[in-house]
Amino acid sequence: TALHAQGRATRQSSYETPELKAYTDSFPQALTAMQQLENAHKEISIYEQGKIIKILSDAIQAAINGADVDETLEKAQQQAETLLQPYK
Repeated sequence: TALHAQGRATRQSSYETPELKAYTDSFPQALTAMQQLENAHKEISIYEQGKIIKILSDAIQAAINGADVDETLEKAQQQAETLLQPYK
């Protein structure tokens, strides 16, 4: 069907099907997920996300505490790329 298990369409064109139009007419709250996409932005979503955030946070803190900014961020970039390598 055009509906995902939680009442969301699996693709944009699904919202134009008679079945989904009838569903959203009777239950307008089902459109909330689609409407929220207008305000959505990309976000890293991998298992190592927490590690990457910590690497960046530690680098920012080190720079605030006087470490060389370029060197610190380069090191953080290398560490993050190492973690991300399996996903490339």
